[in-house]
Amino acid sequence: MKIHLISVPNRIASDIIKLSHKIGLQIEYTPKEINMYVVIGNGRRDAEIISTLLHYIDHKEVASIVKPQETGIAALAKSLAIILEKAKRAYIKAIPIIDQDANDPNNVIEEAINNLKTHGVECRHIEGKNRYGVYDCLKGNKHSLTAIAVNGLDYINVKQHEIEDHLLMLAQELKNIEIPKGERSKTLWERMSKTYKISHYELFKEALNSSLIVKALPQHLKAIKVLQQAKAK
Repeated sequence: MKIHLISVPNRIASDIIKLSHKIGLQIEYTPKEINMYVVIGNGRRDAEIISTLLHYIDHKEVASIVKPQETGIAALAKSLAIILEKAKRAYIKAIPIIDQDANDPNNVIEEAINNLKTHGVECRHIEGKNRYGVYDCLKGNKHSLTAIAVNGLDYINVKQHEIEDHLLMLAQELKNIEIPKGERSKTLWERMSKTYKISHYELFKEALNSSLIVKALPQHLKAIKVLQQAKAK
């Protein structure tokens, strides 16, 4: 997909612009149509990784990357509510992406939905559980088909699950690197990427030539697919 940057801190915008030079990612500055909004609940690497994934999936549609100044579920929910309220169209599609951290992933999604309610957004569950959930959300006369993806993988043995879980999995499968136990996947990835001199876009490029990417980012791909297949109301 082409990437459109809105409400993104300068440092993240700079990261994605640099990424565009590395992998050929297209940045759309004045899109005629936005196919989906991707709201990032955590840090810079999340935005980079999701932009990379979207780039390799499709080159026709446009995804707007939104990153609130603050991190966490409350900031993510507030940002999504504002997008829905200000949208020119009565129907939008959105993917909120948030770390699991040390929580139960179902509780993470429930907290996100409860936070949306505090901003006047009512959501009806359609499908999904664990780290993936699809909701029909309504604020006034505006609808959002919202597919939530919670970062993390069960077989990465850490206490705090983050977007780096998925990079560790790819490193293990593609580079035959043993993944040790740890407190945070972010810490393990930073140590490993320096030791073995590997980058996330290098791993993605290899993974996309096989079915491994589906195993590495199942909840994110499900969320993207369900929005791509949904027809506008």
